Amino acid sequence: MAPFKERILFLPGIFSKERGEEVKIFANGFHDYCTEKDLEISRTTLEEDDLSIIRFKVKNHHGQEKFYDFTEIYWGDLMSNLNDLSPVAKLFQGMSLCIYWITRKGLWKKGYKNKWVNLQLITATLTILGWYLTTLLGILSTVDWTSIQLPYGTPDSLEALALEFQNRIAALWILLTALIQFFPLTLVADAFHKMRCYFQNRNSCSRKVRARTLAAIYKARNIGNYDKITIAAHCFGSIPAIEAMAHLEGETKNIRLLSLGSLVWLMRGWSDNVQDTLKTIKDRYTPSQWLYYYSTKDWLCSSHTPQEFSEAITCCEIKNTTSLLEKMNFVSHQLYFTDWDVMDEILG
Repeated sequence: MAPFKERILFLPGIFSKERGEEVKIFANGFHDYCTEKDLEISRTTLEEDDLSIIRFKVKNHHGQEKFYDFTEIYWGDLMSNLNDLSPVAKLFQGMSLCIYWITRKGLWKKGYKNKWVNLQLITATLTILGWYLTTLLGILSTVDWTSIQLPYGTPDSLEALALEFQNRIAALWILLTALIQFFPLTLVADAFHKMRCYFQNRNSCSRKVRARTLAAIYKARNIGNYDKITIAAHCFGSIPAIEAMAHLEGETKNIRLLSLGSLVWLMRGWSDNVQDTLKTIKDRYTPSQWLYYYSTKDWLCSSHTPQEFSEAITCCEIKNTTSLLEKMNFVSHQLYFTDWDVMDEILG
């Protein structure tokens, strides 16, 4: 009998900076888990067209061999970065983002019904406003206010006031920049910008991400020798993952989704398309085909599952503990990459 083979298609989150960065962490977590379980494991790296595959051969205590192929569906190259824009463009895009976020009625309705979601929304709003204020002060601090030619006869007190204004702007900007070291405002603001671009389908980015995800699934399925295909989607990666699964044609019995720290429930209030996609998933797949991992220590995931979907998926809470600083700089958002419950599910 041929050994069991599984393909793990990893969809990184919106915070992923480089191609292959997060899938390596995820694969390392799987390797460490198997080692700690005293399983015989070997690792090789293969090249398949333009993809890099991390292959593990695992032999259990009964001598049975299984193969696990980890590969990434990277989509960061399809999204624009807010912080790559010019200072003036940042100001306009930042103001537009603030208005866009605050006026999302569907999001705030979700928060009204749930205290935890409401806290997430308020924190997100303050983060975006904090980033915008920091950006604005950074631009103002570069202006030499004392060099501005004032009309003849302007009192000296106004010149002194201009100098004091410049010093205070600079001091406030330095203070906010220091605070960013503990709470990554820039990273979060850029993430919200990408989410907005995705839901507005700017430059057809959402359709391109979905097409790339579907292509990876079809390719794995057409190879023909995989017993199971697992889509492991981190953070916002769960959105293109469920959209791809909703549009997937053909047999789907051997396909499952692992959502790791997903924002999907909160995103229902941002986009009607997410709600429609969820209904399709609910009708088409069994609870064993969608496992939803969350943690109350992770400030970036939706931990509250709506009642209408509670029986359509399998919810799994991660119990790891983290410090306050790890929550603030989002280290807790990567708990899933090394969690034993997640790895145990992959191992089977």
